[in-house]
Amino acid sequence: MRRAKYHKKEESIFELLSDISLSTLGLLLIFFVVYSLVFNTKKSVIQSQFSKSKAEVIQLREEQAKLFDKNLNLTQELERVKQENENLKTNISEANKRANDAEQKAQLILQQNQYTGYYKGNYTGKFYYDGCDGNNFSEVEQEHTIIYI
Repeated sequence: MRRAKYHKKEESIFELLSDISLSTLGLLLIFFVVYSLVFNTKKSVIQSQFSKSKAEVIQLREEQAKLFDKNLNLTQELERVKQENENLKTNISEANKRANDAEQKAQLILQQNQYTGYYKGNYTGKFYYDGCDGNNFSEVEQEHTIIYI
């Protein structure tokens, strides 16, 4: 009987070891399942953040390209306006030069004509017969033009 007891003891030890190993395996399985869920959740969150960041980077690059084109267009417009401004300054300086030349010519003409002139008017005079003392005269009206140099 002793042997039967010993044999019974061996069976109970093996059952205990089996229960402990299965419990440990179950706990490890639960740990790995929880760990994988947490890891996969973090991984999916990171992947979604990465996808959002990638989409935002693409959108910002497109916006950067648009702004670069707009900057290029504005730079070209600025150059055109600068060129137009230079042309206008040149035209203004040429117009001022012509105005000064015309003013100098007008001053020269005024100086040249300062002592020359032109007069047109009517003249009424008396024409005496038989000397200057008599009442025998006639009035003469004429139009006169005088040019003096």
